[in-house]
Amino acid sequence: MKQFGPNCFISAGKTSGNAGLLSAGSELPAQGSRGDRCAFHDHETLIYLKENSMKKIIALSALMAALASANAMAADANLTFTGSVTSSTCTMNASDATKTLVIPDISSAALVARGVNGYQTQQANTTVSFTSCPASVSQIKVASVTSTGTVQTDKTMVKPASGTANGVWTSLVLGGPTGYVAADGSVLSYGTSVTSGGASVYVGVGVVAASTRASVAAPTAGTYSNSYTLTFSWS
Repeated sequence: MKQFGPNCFISAGKTSGNAGLLSAGSELPAQGSRGDRCAFHDHETLIYLKENSMKKIIALSALMAALASANAMAADANLTFTGSVTSSTCTMNASDATKTLVIPDISSAALVARGVNGYQTQQANTTVSFTSCPASVSQIKVASVTSTGTVQTDKTMVKPASGTANGVWTSLVLGGPTGYVAADGSVLSYGTSVTSGGASVYVGVGVVAASTRASVAAPTAGTYSNSYTLTFSWS
């Protein structure tokens, strides 16, 4: 194969180009009206080059390289994170998570006779215990108390949520028989000291004749039931 110029070739054999038929070894005809391209074919072999197209391809390749270079540009961002790992929290004894207290039976007349503080003696109590408190914890607190019953105006007495008895209210006490607290979700200040990594909180529920505290009918015989939820915290 013989080269004519940088982009045009002619093969041995019968060949045609821009100016008609050429024989092997012939010189390349003048470029004429077809500009900067030349075409020759040997039988079924076609060689077709276009210089302007090659320039465009080269230019396009340069552009793509420039775009790739632009995409490769980046900026750094330095982020600072802070945190801490705390000691383990106190653990409530599993058996204390849910408890049912049964207040002893009492007659309506006897409950009225107990007066406004009948809940102090007519009650059932238990403890809620905590263990594994870290050394940094010195106190277990009851943060708040809520009830399923109807909380009365003074926030400490609660009309039972269910039952057949009328005229009775219940009250939740902390720390001892007389320490009744609000049951409306208010923030409480009661706390128990932690000793050797543990603490037990006294919790009781008492009943009182509503008539001793308000202008309502005397208690009637029947059952009553109420639930309290205590939220604990420590510090």
